[in-house]
Amino acid sequence: EKARKPGDTKEQFDAFIKKLDEKQAKDVNNLSLQHKSEAIRVEKIHKSEKFTHDRKEMKENHEQFKKIKKEAHEAQFAAFELYQKNELAEQMKTIEGKKQDQLTKITAEIKDKDELAQKKRELDERCEREINNQTNRLAKNQEIRREQVTAEHKEQMKLVDQVYLKRIKEFDEDTQSEIERLENEIQAIGFIEQ
Repeated sequence: EKARKPGDTKEQFDAFIKKLDEKQAKDVNNLSLQHKSEAIRVEKIHKSEKFTHDRKEMKENHEQFKKIKKEAHEAQFAAFELYQKNELAEQMKTIEGKKQDQLTKITAEIKDKDELAQKKRELDERCEREINNQTNRLAKNQEIRREQVTAEHKEQMKLVDQVYLKRIKEFDEDTQSEIERLENEIQAIGFIEQ
């Protein structure tokens, strides 16, 4: 840039060259720092986007898990309900079988048609009461079980939500910490440039 002027000493010219070299080194260093700062900014943007995506995915997974748990509880209750219905059907068969046995017995013992008709009505009424009692017991057991399953489900979902909220809080804190670390690196580079 500056040619050696006549009258400049070698020391003056060397000092000028040294100053020029230092300025170029500083410019190269600043350019390198700018590239590094820009790379960190890009990393920060990518990490922010990834954190947003990961948080959204965590929420979706949490909701899916809750849905599956609810379906499992419903299936559990449905299995219990089916078991109870099968149990009732077996009991009704037993009642009907006993009724037939008693009907055969009283038919053989009683020859008077009016008395036989009366005994058949009484037998029918007893069997009907027994079937109603069993049906009512079934309905009550199902109601109790439904309440239990619902209470269990609510308690489990409460725990699942607590775990999820704790994980989200930790995730958010870690995310904030990482973003702050990157911002501090960018600021530190800015101070070095000055």
